[in-house]
Amino acid sequence: MRGGTGLAWAIDIRYLYVYTFGMTKKAKAKKVGPQKVKTSMSLPPDLWTEARIEALKCGMNAQDVVAKALAAYLRKGGSK
Repeated sequence: MRGGTGLAWAIDIRYLYVYTFGMTKKAKAKKVGPQKVKTSMSLPPDLWTEARIEALKCGMNAQDVVAKALAAYLRKGGSK
C-alpha cells in the first residue's frame, strides 16, 4: 500500500478493503455424516400422506421415513 495523505490514501484503503473482503472469512467445516443422493419420484398421494404422518409421529422428516422403509424392504430381499 502506498503511503500518503488525503484522497490517494482513501482510495488505497477502499481498494484494499474491497479486494480483500472475501478473503478474510474462515472456511466453514463440512458436516461429516452419511452422504445422500438427491432424487425425485412420483408416489400416490395417500402413501405420501401416510409417510408424512408417520414422520411426524416419530419426530423424523419424511425423507428419513422413506429411506428407512426402503432399506427394510431391500434387507428382506425386495420383490423376490
